[in-house]
Amino acid sequence: MLEISMLDKLKAVFNMTTSSILFPITILFLIFVSFMFITTNKNNSEKSIRTYISIYLLLFLLIIVR
Repeated sequence: MLEISMLDKLKAVFNMTTSSILFPITILFLIFVSFMFITTNKNNSEKSIRTYISIYLLLFLLIIVR
């Protein structure tokens, strides 16, 4: 089996997303999730988990519809 380095995997994902119409959505999603990871703490972790799950499901549905 051919082994691929992590850098090659990231390049492949980047090439797939930049050639797609989903590129702006992907960038906005990454920014939003990064913000959520930074602002999450133990006090609001349950709300954050619900938010993460709903965002992931929404993005998953968007990808499937496309």
